[in-house]
Amino acid sequence: LPLHNYLKTLGIEPQLYALRWIRLLFGREFHFADVITLWDAIFAYGNNLALVDYVSVTMLMYIREGIIGKEYTDAMSRLMKFPPVENVGVFVESALRLARGGGVVDVGG
Repeated sequence: LPLHNYLKTLGIEPQLYALRWIRLLFGREFHFADVITLWDAIFAYGNNLALVDYVSVTMLMYIREGIIGKEYTDAMSRLMKFPPVENVGVFVESALRLARGGGVVDVGG
C-alpha cells in the first residue's frame, strides 16, 4: 500500500503505465524469451488472462524502491522503462502465488 499511496500522491494512475505494459502483454518490458515464459504462464492460468494483473503487481514490487521518494518525472521514467530482469521465473512464481491468495515473493529489485 505505501507504493499505491505514493503513486496516488504523485497523480500517477495505473492507466498511465499499465496500458503500455499490457497492450503488448509485456513485450516491451522483457526480453523475448522471457515474454514467452510469461505468456505460457498467463495462458496456462486461464482463458480470462487474470494472471496479467498479478504480473503487473509483481512488476511494481520489483521497481518500488526506484519509485518511492522520487519526483513525478523520475517515477514515470522508471515505470515506462522497466529495468532488465535476471530471472523471469521469479515473476511468474510471485504472480501465481498472489493469484492464489498466498503471500508475496520477494522479487528483488
